[in-house]
This record gives sequence, C-alpha cells and structure tokens, in this order.
Amino acid sequence: MRLPEDYDEPSNLGTPVMGAIIAVIVFLALIFIVVMVVNRQGDGGDAKTSIETEQTQAQIGTSSGYPDTEQLISNSTLTPDDLDFWDKYPESTEDTEQSEETTKDDTDEEDIYSDGYHTLVTYRDGTQEWIAINSDIAVNTYEPTNMIRSGNIMKYFVNDKEVSYVGVNLSENQTEVDYEALKDAGVDYCMIRVGVRGYSTGQLVEDKQFKTHMDGAIAAGLDVGVYFVSQAISTQEAQIEAAKVIEMLKDYSLDYPVAYDMGYVINDTGRTDDLTKSQRTKIAEAFLRDIRTAGYKTLLCADKTWLLTELNLLRLSGHEVWLDEPGDIPDYPYKYTMWKYSDSVSIDGISGYAEMSISFIDYSEK
Repeated sequence: MRLPEDYDEPSNLGTPVMGAIIAVIVFLALIFIVVMVVNRQGDGGDAKTSIETEQTQAQIGTSSGYPDTEQLISNSTLTPDDLDFWDKYPESTEDTEQSEETTKDDTDEEDIYSDGYHTLVTYRDGTQEWIAINSDIAVNTYEPTNMIRSGNIMKYFVNDKEVSYVGVNLSENQTEVDYEALKDAGVDYCMIRVGVRGYSTGQLVEDKQFKTHMDGAIAAGLDVGVYFVSQAISTQEAQIEAAKVIEMLKDYSLDYPVAYDMGYVINDTGRTDDLTKSQRTKIAEAFLRDIRTAGYKTLLCADKTWLLTELNLLRLSGHEVWLDEPGDIPDYPYKYTMWKYSDSVSIDGISGYAEMSISFIDYSEK
C-alpha cells in the first residue's frame, strides 16, 4: 500500500500528458477554421446564385420577373394539348352557383306547378307567388268535373246525384226582390247582409234592407243565413261587431251560418290594410268565437289570397270557409263548404245583378 505522501514523488508521465493536451488544442483550432471557411463559401454561393437568377430573369423576361411570352412560344416545343391545364385548378363557384340557382328556380317552378304541395296566389298588385300547402289543414276533395253549371246556377254531383244547394246574397244593393220567384228559380237559401263597418270611418252601419230581406225570404220558405262585412282593426272592435249582429238576430232563427266577411277594399285603401297576419287572425277569432258562443253556426268568408296569406288558417280551422272567388272552378287547396261563384249574373226574382253561391252542406239539416 502507498501512502498519500507518495503522490509528491517526481514522475516520468508529465511530458506525454502535456503533448496530448497541445494536440487536442491544435485539432479544435483546425475544426474551427474549417467551419468558418465553409460558412463563408456558403454565403458566397447564395449571392452568386441570386446574381445568376437575376441575370436569367433579365434575359428571358421583364423587370417584373414574368417570362416574356414571345420567347416562351418561340423556344417551346409544347403543343396546345399540353397547355390545357385549367382543369387542374378549382373553378370559381360564383357563376356556377348562380347558374344552378337559376336552373333550379326554373325547374322548381315547373315542379311546383304539378307537385300538389304548392298553390299559386295573386296579390292585389298583380304579382304572384307559389306558397306551400299546410298538410295539417283539411284539404279540398271536390272533383272539378262534378261541378256543373246550368245557366247561372252551379250544382255539384256525386254519382249523378245532386249534393249541393243554390244560394243568393242579398243586401241593400238588391232593392227589388221577388222571393217566391227566387224559390221557383231553384234557389234554396239566402245569405243576407246584416251590416258593415266603414272602411275609412270605422262606423258601424246596418244594412237598410236587412229586415225586409229576412222577412221576405223566410215567408217564401227559403233558408236564411247572414253575413257581416268587417273592417275591424282590433279584437275589441270585432267583439262589438259580433254583439251588433247578435242583437239584430234576436227575433230570427237561422238555418245557415253567420259569416264574417273579410278582405281588401276594391279600388281603394281600407283601415285594415296595415294589420299583420297575427292581428287579423285574432280579430277573426274574436268575432267567430262570440257568434258561436251565442249558439250560431259560423263561417269565415274571404277570397283565396286573403285566406292563404293574411290569416293563420290553422288557428281558424275550427270554423268553416265560405270562399269568395267568382269565376272558374277555384283551385283553393283547403276544404270549403260554400263558394260564391258569381257576383254579376241575372236570375228570376232579382231586379239587377245577383251574387250567387253554392253550398256543399245542407246547413238546415246540420
């Protein structure tokens, strides 16, 4: 065993160790020099490459760096087919979508015309719109070919049996009426106007011929119903109208319903023009509810466009419809129980024009 002091003894290893250290230092210095030289060459190469690139662009193109077209064409061996590369890039969808949309609209309109799920309405300004038919509302099941018009009287047949009833509308516009002659002419019932609300003043006005028509029709054995022409702009006004009708009917027994006649004023503006669909629906609900509560049958009277665009028919589905649509067989999509098919015909018993209706229900038996 050697003691610690033995480490102080002189040794012959000092010279080799010092040589090794010097060799390592020299080696590291050489590596450092090599790295520096390589880096300087790399920078010079990049600069050279950049200069060569600029010179090449200057030779074949413009100052902007884009190739000169004539040089490309003259030096190129490509064919036209080789240049057909446009399909490799995504096309702009703006024009394509617009074209597809136009085609789709044209196709849709053609499909809508016959798909059975849409119906066409015509607004007061003459514009038209296809609107969807609500499958939650009872649909019209009448067969158009079973509607037979004989002279000025429209009838409906099922299996060659007449199942409809002929009606006329009476108001102060018909001042001379022979009720017996009406009955002999084939009329079954009369819808008699109770009154109107002024479309500008809002004043309630009783029909001047109401009592005369009611008494004359009943005496002749004709069934009777009544209608009120509204311009109410609130549920309160609608309830006032209903109360007025009920008061005027206190001395009569009706066979046919009480109809609430709604719609735009022809060739003029009315006080209801600016109401919303919701407001109009609530107004109709208020009137018809009070009439039904008083024990009368109810009808909602309006034309196709008003019914489909100005009212929420689903909320009013508990009330039957008297369609005011003079002209050809109507294309109203939902069920209706009465139809006013003409407002300017002649019939025995009425001096002047007559408004004619057909009922698909015998309300006197309902």
